[in-house]
Amino acid sequence: MTFFFANKKDFKIKSLLVFVLILLCIYKVFTIVDFNLEYYDSDQFIMWLSARLFSQGEFYGPCFYGQDYNYMIEGFLAAPLLYFGMDVRMAVAWATQFLFSSAWIINALIIAKHKSLLSALLFLSIWMLLPLEYDLLTALPRGFVPAFACCSALMWTLIKPQHKTAFALNTVLSACACTINPTTAWISFPVLAYAWIKSKTRYFILLPACVALITAGIWYMQHRYYSLHPDYIVHPQAGGWSWDYFKMNIARLNRLIFL
Repeated sequence: MTFFFANKKDFKIKSLLVFVLILLCIYKVFTIVDFNLEYYDSDQFIMWLSARLFSQGEFYGPCFYGQDYNYMIEGFLAAPLLYFGMDVRMAVAWATQFLFSSAWIINALIIAKHKSLLSALLFLSIWMLLPLEYDLLTALPRGFVPAFACCSALMWTLIKPQHKTAFALNTVLSACACTINPTTAWISFPVLAYAWIKSKTRYFILLPACVALITAGIWYMQHRYYSLHPDYIVHPQAGGWSWDYFKMNIARLNRLIFL
């Protein structure tokens, strides 16, 4: 109750913020019912299968079935829901929506705590004003959304760049995000670089270096695993890492969105 009555003059803004969060939750329910349970592709079938297998304690490889990249984190998080009798399609959809929404909601709560309630409300309004296609794409359980959940606390470092705990947390989470979906580096790297510029201490250099070494070791073990089991790879990663490939895809982004 302190949230509402610690400062009565902010009561209206606090009430509006809670009202917006409730509306967003209701909107996500409609997205699941009218989109996730009606439209799906082969990736969703694999994610449903992973949730069912995880709930039975069966694990087959670190990555998406048939690939040497991407992960089935949505299926892993959905597995406990199956014990309560929830339909596997609904469980995976809820896991995806929870992971994606957390990136916006947790950052908004951080802004509300360290900046102002109005700033948090404006931050959430950005989410509400994005095109419908954005919500539909991020609602699909395809293994990429969990990376954005790892960016849920970046606002903490952006607001308090010299805070060591915030920097350590976001360094580790950013490494996880880049492992899941490398495109999140466009979000996390500038924030971490900003923190380093503001502090310029050895801690802000040594910690990312240690995390990078551990992450590289994990990447190597994953690469080694699939080198020993090449028959597990049915759909190898296309394009690889290159600046030319990035420019080519940016130029045809409108076409890629609907693939």
